Amino acid sequence: MNKTGLGSESARSLAVTLVLTLMAGQGQAQGGDPLDDIVLLPFIPSAVRVAMPIPAKVLIYNPLEGEGPIHLERLEVRVGRDMIGELFLDEDLAGGREYGVFQALLERLPREVTERQREKRYFAADTDVEFVGLEVFEKQAELRRRVAAYRESLEAGQAQTFIEREVIVPLDQVFPPAEVPGAQATLRFILFYQTADGGPATASAEQTLTWLGPAASLPDGLTSLGSNSSVHFGDMHVHSCYGEALNACGDGNCYAESLQLSGSFTYTQLKHQYQSLGMDWFTATDHSYCVNSAAEYAMIVSDCQSVTNSAFICIPDLELSSDEAGTQTGSDGADGFCAWLTEANHMGAHGITSRIEGGDDHLLGFCDTLLTDALADFRTNIAEIRSQGGYPVAHHPTADHYSWNSYDEALGIESNALHGVEIWNTKVDGSLSGQGAAVGRWVDWLLDGRILYAYAGSDTHDEASSSLVVGFNAAVLNGVPFTPDNLEGSLRAGQVYVSNGPALLLEVDLGNETLFMGSRRLVSAGTPPTALTLRVAYDFNGAAAGTVTLFGGRAGDSSETVLGHYTGLVGSGVLSLPTSLVTDRL
Repeated sequence: MNKTGLGSESARSLAVTLVLTLMAGQGQAQGGDPLDDIVLLPFIPSAVRVAMPIPAKVLIYNPLEGEGPIHLERLEVRVGRDMIGELFLDEDLAGGREYGVFQALLERLPREVTERQREKRYFAADTDVEFVGLEVFEKQAELRRRVAAYRESLEAGQAQTFIEREVIVPLDQVFPPAEVPGAQATLRFILFYQTADGGPATASAEQTLTWLGPAASLPDGLTSLGSNSSVHFGDMHVHSCYGEALNACGDGNCYAESLQLSGSFTYTQLKHQYQSLGMDWFTATDHSYCVNSAAEYAMIVSDCQSVTNSAFICIPDLELSSDEAGTQTGSDGADGFCAWLTEANHMGAHGITSRIEGGDDHLLGFCDTLLTDALADFRTNIAEIRSQGGYPVAHHPTADHYSWNSYDEALGIESNALHGVEIWNTKVDGSLSGQGAAVGRWVDWLLDGRILYAYAGSDTHDEASSSLVVGFNAAVLNGVPFTPDNLEGSLRAGQVYVSNGPALLLEVDLGNETLFMGSRRLVSAGTPPTALTLRVAYDFNGAAAGTVTLFGGRAGDSSETVLGHYTGLVGSGVLSLPTSLVTDRL
């Protein structure tokens, strides 16, 4: 799917299979208790575009309570019979079931609630049903209590029963240089250890990677693109180890994020993973309630600066939690997290220069209470972002949790308020297409007179998300070099298309001007209809065939209008559509 701020769409279907298989110890019976033996859980992107060494993280958990510690010797990574990575450990790991119990609770909660990417269960049995309804709130409360108690036991000196270790996976030894897009390879992570009684044992886990091949480059044929223009792929919604409840980086664990228990990465690790996806930038958007001080935000800024160079950019931003305001169009599941005392939404605070408060990192630190107000009105937060020269983006506006129910109060660029909408987010719908869901909310706001750009964000709390899971932002730098300021300027100007592979650029001839996508012009109401020509440059990047649909609309219309629909497109090309601009009403 492609979306741009001028209302175009290109859809393409891709198939990918992710297989995660756990084989622990001497073998585990199908359907048995997953907590009967050592658990290995790898975190690594499931699909890649660039064959390069990348960091994977492997969680090792010992549930064998009362048997004494096991001794970890080494971790291997294999493709077939070839060992391509190795990490020597030489450390003991105590046993205990509690960590596995609350991880099992986590796996039975809806994925949108937990923000986990994996589909396979490692701690809960496949036969255990997913929690639904009020049970979701009850089990979340139980999970938070268990995590808090576990944290207190660790602080009191109890031995930790899990560790996470980084191992480098050389993708150039997984996929050959001339690999065909869609090819797959299975990685096998093998732990060698000694049991409590000194006997040798192994545990292993498998993950299948898919080779995507390069993303589409900039298509030719638009006169508004300057010479030396370039496209840069990136992610505008990325969480890191700053937001983990256990083993966090920064100034301490974020207990408010009690469902983030494993698998998070540093910005340096994420940089290499994103580079393997063919991306050269991301925005760091850890939760405002996990960034507990100006000093901690300064650490994020410093970390981003340390990974930024001429080839890669990390922009230090925040995901800001705020109170909803005004008349609500509905409610969402998150309202119950705080005993219905808080109705909150999330927004990307982009382009900011200092931390903006939005809760704290204590348990339920994002909740208002009868006596305290943890979150500010989202309109107040938008004003603060704007005062810093930033631009706010509404995150997951139609999600089941932390959606934007303040529909009428959510204004756009025309009011110096919201700047854009996240139309594609992993936890909402990883296969989003068409004009529904968050795209539909964006369109509704446009038809109601808001001016808003379209963006995408993976919302990853673990490894970098591949573009098969969520569309990436393709920022077009029109004749300027790749620098943080120029990248920020492109994002702010809406010179972005959202895609999972193809390229789609727009321009329009209006009077004596040719305007590139994202451009805004004031036109007086009541002037005669003005002829314009819309041009679309596309590149389907080797897909068998693609479709481009062009939509138009005016504030006050009840729905969009299909201006053009083109099927059976292959390769690259340019479409030209003459139409008119009608200004017979405000």
